[in-house]
Amino acid sequence: MDDTSVFLDDLDEFGDMQSPMNLVSVAVVGACLEVHRTIGPGYGKLVYENALEHEFKLRNVGYLRNHPASLVYKGKPVGEKTMDFVLENMVLLKVKTVRALRPMHSVAMQSYLKATGMRLGLIVNFNVKELMDGVKRVTLQ
Repeated sequence: MDDTSVFLDDLDEFGDMQSPMNLVSVAVVGACLEVHRTIGPGYGKLVYENALEHEFKLRNVGYLRNHPASLVYKGKPVGEKTMDFVLENMVLLKVKTVRALRPMHSVAMQSYLKATGMRLGLIVNFNVKELMDGVKRVTLQ
């Protein structure tokens, strides 16, 4: 049983395990696992982002890095938030290197999903011994 099988157990919230969004999320988690296995924990966020960018290229996963998302309030643009990665125009990825993920990380991802109109976000904390302990899947509610 590989590390992604635990992740696969939670994919049915969109009703189709083979949906493009779920397939992209599995590919992204696989890339994150490879980066974590190779580098390990303890480095800064930029190291993991650079490694992920390279891994996404190797796996032919389409991505935008540091992509700006406009924040609109009652029809008026009020600012921008930069997304770490937008994958295949379907999934947001937030890279973290923190002691532990907190509920506020998920709340913030909800806001990012709302701002972009996307339905799925992944928060991945590389500062853990086992990467799957640092993966959080967030859906737009």
